[in-house]
Amino acid sequence: MTTSETQKAIGRLKLLLASVRNKEDEMESLRRDFERQLQRATRSAVHGDGPLDMALSAMSEIEGRLQHTKSQLRHLASVKNRAQGELDALELTTKVEKAKADLKTLRERKQSGTLQEGDAEETTRLEQFIEDASMRAGKNITGESE
Repeated sequence: MTTSETQKAIGRLKLLLASVRNKEDEMESLRRDFERQLQRATRSAVHGDGPLDMALSAMSEIEGRLQHTKSQLRHLASVKNRAQGELDALELTTKVEKAKADLKTLRERKQSGTLQEGDAEETTRLEQFIEDASMRAGKNITGESE
């Protein structure tokens, strides 16, 4: 994947995550509304504001909508977790690629004899970062937790 393809993928994932957050907010609002409606229908049945069968039918319909909304929230969480994982992996890949480029520059300086103060420490830091990031990426790919 080229840098521009990676950046496009990162952009798409960020847009998807924003869309998921908006949809989660919408679904949470619906969930709260359905829970309040269910409470009102229960009160209505208890206080005899109408036939019991009508109240039970209304409660059944509200409960169905509530369960559907909760299911949608679970699906959204699944999409969000997967998208966030992929975004994290792409961002980590981008950071590793930059670290590799920086490391290459430092090694070229070393070969040309133009090392600057702190370059040796920076080389060590970059090598460690690349190694650690590779381990994290491997764990992400295999689904292992840290």
